[in-house]
Amino acid sequence: MKNPFLHFIILVLFVSISIKIVAQEVVLPHNQETGLIEFTGLVKVDSSLTQQVLYAKAREWFANSFKSAKDVIQMDDKVAGIIVGKGNFSERKSGGIINFTLKVQVKDGRYKYWFSNFIHEEPLRGYSGGSLENEKPDCGYMLMFKRVWKEYIPIAVNLHVNSMIQSLKDGLSKGSIEMDKW
Repeated sequence: MKNPFLHFIILVLFVSISIKIVAQEVVLPHNQETGLIEFTGLVKVDSSLTQQVLYAKAREWFANSFKSAKDVIQMDDKVAGIIVGKGNFSERKSGGIINFTLKVQVKDGRYKYWFSNFIHEEPLRGYSGGSLENEKPDCGYMLMFKRVWKEYIPIAVNLHVNSMIQSLKDGLSKGSIEMDKW
């Protein structure tokens, strides 16, 4: 004799186990010295791309990647080939934004990038998760669910930063900037 209730329980168990297996936790990269979340990379490009050309390409990338590069860029040292900016992006599950710092340093034939200082804010509701290195959000789990803090926000950060890294690679790895021929 078949028991529909038993079939239902087995189905629920199978689905819940499957969901748990599929829902993988994203582990964000950490700087081993500081313990802070940091996405970093050294990219070698065509050796004919000078520091000056890569610097111009990095400035152009900032201008194209943010609503206002002027508001984002905090430090701009053409001689050292360093641009530091503070940007943010929306995170849907918490309804907040993630602030971050981005540093790009260029040299002849190569550049390095750092994404760091990730901080969650929810300005409309007036609370903040704070630094993403925190074990739990500053506002506590009453205002932000544990799953949002531990799973959804790291997934959003990982996706957004990796998308920006790819965009940066595309922007700086192409040939030299050509002046318009009038």
